Amino acid sequence: MSQLPRCTVCGLSKKPLGRSIPLDATYCLSTCPGFWLDPQPTTHWPHEDETKQIRRWPCGTEQAMPSEPYGWLSDDFEIVTVPLDYEVGE
Repeated sequence: MSQLPRCTVCGLSKKPLGRSIPLDATYCLSTCPGFWLDPQPTTHWPHEDETKQIRRWPCGTEQAMPSEPYGWLSDDFEIVTVPLDYEVGE
């Protein structure tokens, strides 16, 4: 698993660009003088490198998420994050 880049000024991990963080979390933010220095902040959390999202219906049917969004016949499914090597059951 990859890790977030660490700020060379404050020593904290750099928050991914465009991502929310919990109120009680402590990360290097864009207001820190070292945030934009190398190593550059990422655009994703470390676990996102190793996961994918699938659709899962109550009956147990699963389907890979399409690369392009489109209208589904039913919205009675949940989006689940699974490991990249997870085998989707149709």
